[in-house]
Amino acid sequence: MTVDDPDMTMRCLDELKEISVLFGQAQIDAGADALTFPDHATGDLMPYIAQTGMAAFHFDSKNDPQAAMDAVDGGIRLVGNINNPETLYARGPAEVREEVRKCLDAGVQLVAPECAIPLATKLENLLEIPRAVKEWHGERD
Repeated sequence: MTVDDPDMTMRCLDELKEISVLFGQAQIDAGADALTFPDHATGDLMPYIAQTGMAAFHFDSKNDPQAAMDAVDGGIRLVGNINNPETLYARGPAEVREEVRKCLDAGVQLVAPECAIPLATKLENLLEIPRAVKEWHGERD
């Protein structure tokens, strides 16, 4: 649709804008500290996303953290990248720690799950994220 009919694409985006603004305002009214619009495998769009003026962009684990940081080139902060179904849900703390360190080594500013966390995710895996971040920073102090 975007390539074949850019005008239609713009009309669709314009329609979606209204509900996005209403949703954002409802979050603010409810006391939200931040508004997020998580996205997915957007590696080829990262340079453009960095030019949007957003404070940060939430990206998923399909994007290599170093490649993503290189692509945004300091134009935006990156959030996320810890794989939910394969790592947080199906593996253990050691694998979570490995992904956290990979993100931090790349310069990702806020390490977090990539999107919706599976309900049956082990608590020990979620708690490993802040533990691994503290450990990584402790090694550099």
